[in-house]
Amino acid sequence: QGNAINKLPQFSYSKLASLIGLIDTFHSDTNYIDASQYEDTFFNTEQSDYIHYRGSSYDFSFTAAANYSNKIFIGATLLIPVLSYHSNRYFTEYNKVSSPYFYQSSSLYEQIHTMGYGVSANFGIIFKPSDSYRTGLAIHLPTFYSLTDEYMDSMSASYVGLPYAYSVTTPTGISKYQLITPFSFEIGNSVYFNKSGFISLDYSLTDYRSVMLSLEDLSESQIQNQNVQSIFNLVSVLKLGGET
Repeated sequence: QGNAINKLPQFSYSKLASLIGLIDTFHSDTNYIDASQYEDTFFNTEQSDYIHYRGSSYDFSFTAAANYSNKIFIGATLLIPVLSYHSNRYFTEYNKVSSPYFYQSSSLYEQIHTMGYGVSANFGIIFKPSDSYRTGLAIHLPTFYSLTDEYMDSMSASYVGLPYAYSVTTPTGISKYQLITPFSFEIGNSVYFNKSGFISLDYSLTDYRSVMLSLEDLSESQIQNQNVQSIFNLVSVLKLGGET
């Protein structure tokens, strides 16, 4: 049961399968059967799934720093991350029955390319009133990403008695969206005991609930952001360490 063929999403597996005969309507526009229903023997298949990922991510950074009397140190960094990601999938299925009645084989090829860039900034300050004590604060602003997905699907199937395989390829789809990563900050304190050692206390806070996704479909954006807020939480970490 499901939607009528003309209402199936363009890039859905079910839409592609319906165009090459892997599934067909039965008695009604929303009741489907698959190619195995035409076999008069036990349906036995062999499947393989090959997935290849590759990608890269690098940053352009611009940094400035200053200090006052070797007691106050200030730093700031502007980050521009650039990323590229490729995914290729090739899925095949063969009917292992020695004399299939109708269905022989099918294959699916998927290609996804994600590319984009972002902008972010980090700020930090260290106060060192003496050689035995220092305290610092670091702020990591969210990264604002602008991303684009390009994707394409192709599906084919071969049947007994037909000299060629049925195949269909979707046009290249393009989806643009924005992603905002969490805000975080860190506070650190250290006490040094001459050459005997030191003790440090650090605290960090990251608000994963602040992750935001902005899609072309505003209603879908709202759903995904609500899911993020219901699943993720505010995370704080307290670290105590030392060395002698």
